[in-house]
Amino acid sequence: MSIRKSAIGRTVILAALASVSMPALAQQAADAEETGAKAAGDDIVVTGSRLITDGSSSPTQVTVVTNEVLLQTTPSSVSDAMRKLPQFANSSSQSNSQAANSSFSASSYLNLRSIGPVRNLVLFDGNRLVPSSTVGAVDINTIPQMLIQRVDVATGGVSAVYGSDAVSGVVNFVIDRKFNGVKTFAQAGISSRGDNATQRLGVAAGTSFGGDRGHIEGSIEYFRSEGIESNKNRENGAARYTATGTGTAASPFRLTSNSRLGTTYSFGGRIVSTQNAAGATIVTPFTDTNFSTNGVLRPFVHGAATGTPGIESGGDGAYYESSLLSSLETKQAFLRLDYALTDTLNVHAQGAYTEADSVGVYIQPIVGGAGGLATTISASNAFLSPALQQQLAAAGVSTFVIRKFQMEVPRVVQDTNARNIFANIGFDGKIGSRFDWSVDYSHNEARRIDIIRGNGNTGRLWAALDAVVAPASYTGSDFLLNGQGQRVVCNVTLTNPSLYPGCLPLNVFGPSSEDQRASAFTRGDTRSVLTQKLDTVTATIKGSLFSLPAGEVRVAVNGEYRKQTLLGDSTNQPTALTSCTGLRFNCNPAAPVAEYRQNVIANSRGEVSVKEVGGEILVPILADAPFAKSLNLTGAVRYTDYSTSGGVTTWKAGLDWHVTDDLSFRATRSRDIRAPTVYELFGPQQFARSGYNDILTNTNDTVQVIAGSNAALAPEKADTFTVGGVYKPRWLPGLSIAVDYFNIKIKDAISLIDGTSATVQRQCIDSGFTSAVCSLYVRPLPNSNTTAANYPTRVLQSYVNAAREKTSGVDVDVIYKDHFLGGDWNFRVIGTYQPTYTRVLFAGDPLLNNAGVDGLPKYRVTGFLGYAVGAFSIDTQTTWHSATKHSALSTVVFDYPDSPAKAFTDLTVTYDIPTGTSMKPQFFVTVSNLFDTTPGIFAAPAGTPGFGPITTNGEDPVGRYFTAGFRTRF
Repeated sequence: MSIRKSAIGRTVILAALASVSMPALAQQAADAEETGAKAAGDDIVVTGSRLITDGSSSPTQVTVVTNEVLLQTTPSSVSDAMRKLPQFANSSSQSNSQAANSSFSASSYLNLRSIGPVRNLVLFDGNRLVPSSTVGAVDINTIPQMLIQRVDVATGGVSAVYGSDAVSGVVNFVIDRKFNGVKTFAQAGISSRGDNATQRLGVAAGTSFGGDRGHIEGSIEYFRSEGIESNKNRENGAARYTATGTGTAASPFRLTSNSRLGTTYSFGGRIVSTQNAAGATIVTPFTDTNFSTNGVLRPFVHGAATGTPGIESGGDGAYYESSLLSSLETKQAFLRLDYALTDTLNVHAQGAYTEADSVGVYIQPIVGGAGGLATTISASNAFLSPALQQQLAAAGVSTFVIRKFQMEVPRVVQDTNARNIFANIGFDGKIGSRFDWSVDYSHNEARRIDIIRGNGNTGRLWAALDAVVAPASYTGSDFLLNGQGQRVVCNVTLTNPSLYPGCLPLNVFGPSSEDQRASAFTRGDTRSVLTQKLDTVTATIKGSLFSLPAGEVRVAVNGEYRKQTLLGDSTNQPTALTSCTGLRFNCNPAAPVAEYRQNVIANSRGEVSVKEVGGEILVPILADAPFAKSLNLTGAVRYTDYSTSGGVTTWKAGLDWHVTDDLSFRATRSRDIRAPTVYELFGPQQFARSGYNDILTNTNDTVQVIAGSNAALAPEKADTFTVGGVYKPRWLPGLSIAVDYFNIKIKDAISLIDGTSATVQRQCIDSGFTSAVCSLYVRPLPNSNTTAANYPTRVLQSYVNAAREKTSGVDVDVIYKDHFLGGDWNFRVIGTYQPTYTRVLFAGDPLLNNAGVDGLPKYRVTGFLGYAVGAFSIDTQTTWHSATKHSALSTVVFDYPDSPAKAFTDLTVTYDIPTGTSMKPQFFVTVSNLFDTTPGIFAAPAGTPGFGPITTNGEDPVGRYFTAGFRTRF
């Protein structure tokens, strides 16, 4: 429905409707769009069926929102606007991608019902799209937006119609295929804090030709958001909240502010241990000291204890830092051509090109680390003052271990480029007067390039840290001067200069001691490219078989073949290991480490082909009968054969019962599937080091985290049941109330089990180490050993077919429109009550209900209110969610409050500029987060203070934001 053009009822009715709609969610096709399309002679293809052309007669609930409505109060992008609809939770976007997928790219993925973005199928004008990243879902940033007419959200399983992935539903971005004229827009925005400046520009045009036998349209769009480089630029980030403790009654999780790595890293360089000439660790006055001033060593100042080893509040300890908002730049182009070759044969072709670039900044370059990366430095290092060298020698210190975050050198940068190419050509026509047919071929290619700029090179770092005074005979140019004016070189430069050519010694003794050239030598850029391709051929025939007294029996038969391939290449392979040749310290030939510290990614290859055949039927049972204005039954069945896992059958049955013109009911029952994505099957192994708080050994350090695919995955199966009704009373025209119940049960659900999660750790320990999740931890000693010596050498993230998942809830959509006080009013409230989302990871593990946990509030509501009079209109949108707790495990204890309920309001004022011509220019101003609501606090895991997101539940971290712009259409 075009909410801006509808109107709203009296104030008392508004209050009553608001109270009715608070528990619920979204529903049905909009009358205005349906009426307009049919007046133009076009059927509306209802998402969720190839037969139903009247949205009010669909047994599957379908929420329809026009592009105009979506961008009215969220002018940044359609994806940002979609995330505000309550059907979606735990979706990712530019502002919360870190929380959703541990990535610092600005990708956007829609997560219907919060049961995973790979379980809702995203379509572009009815066409399946290839996943555009490692998440296995479609990045909404890669979909051209300007000629989108509306977005259909079918919130029920429809795998029998569309195949795999349509477990929680389908999101279909529908193109306006008949657009005529020209429209343009230009807008700019900035936050109330003066950051994250944005610009958005676009133009679209369409026209008929050939005596109206043909139609051509196209668009070009550009968007840029500068992002916000540091999460310290907002209150929650500056406070550096961390969840400390172990989650037990004796040591509950606490919300600690100003958290720091109090026993490991500092910004000046902390000496954590000292060794004698024999290599034995000895306790000396230099143990636990810090270069708080360049070249000057003082006792390390500890902050307040927090109950978590290694984490303190305040003191000299270091902390991580990352982007609050990654920058984002998108370029989009779209072109479509339709032509009627004859009265019964049409051809169409369309193509799209999109490119999205984002840059995110995270963690300081690190000196030191656990798991074979400890940094040992000679006590006679040439950058140490002679006095300090003498003091160390007098104490019997031959070497010492130092750890440091290099705060004054460039940060590590994730630079991501996502390119998507889509092309489609097809023919459609008629067979007699009863049947329509169509044949389509489409090619979709998504390429993602991730460049890690400033990735730490282990061998170069170790070579640069072994700094010695150059002999008088040295004639090379690779040297720096120390405080005594002596030439300092890398030791390897003297012993074997060909091993590390260009090596410059690195001074790490102080907060700003590094020479930028030496720091640059120790780091480099690594690059990985993931290309996924999808080729699809589909054929459909549909029409009327025969007539019954209640109407025509309609059928549709569809066949599809698709092949998806994955190709991954990386310059940072697990087989690229640091050579110990020429390195005096740190390197262990018996346990070589990766050449680069982060994002070690193996090459990968994979292919899946799919053959499908399916059919639908619509049988009218009753028409104009007592208690049945109409009663229709629908059914669908599909057989799918996967090259990797064999055949599977899906089906669906539905009922649509219009009791009267005012009241109708609907219900569906379906068996749906989601086959594993090509990435889940064949994606590369990835290695990265991460801060990690090990609950078993009560030790906080860094650990190697390994994530990988699983070629043995099988399709997951889902059983879905929905039932609901719609009430449109004739006694109050303009009112519509829809209520729907949903219940989804998934068996053999594919999940990424993350061993770094505190919840997963606790699950392993509480099971007495019998849970299957305990296999995610690789330790040097038995689980009975709880000393620091048993800190894991590796922690795994693994895809598995989990035992079962289940979710259920109620959706409500309330619409009212009217004309009073001299203007048109509109009112709409859509909401979801989702009290259940249970998961059992493995047989024998506890049942966990994730509904009402951070990221998935049980109550989610979005309300629209608009008033238009003359050339002016005012539109508001408010999103609200209920409070959430921090864990689904009942055994985990917190001593800080649940995340509170929050509401965020957006306001748009629009003025239609009179011109006296066909041109319709508009000026608008939007204030997002009008009341500058502070988001809920996200407490970082204990191993990573200051790292990652700063808000819970996908809330707005930016604050009040202003956008102004012009739109024209003629």
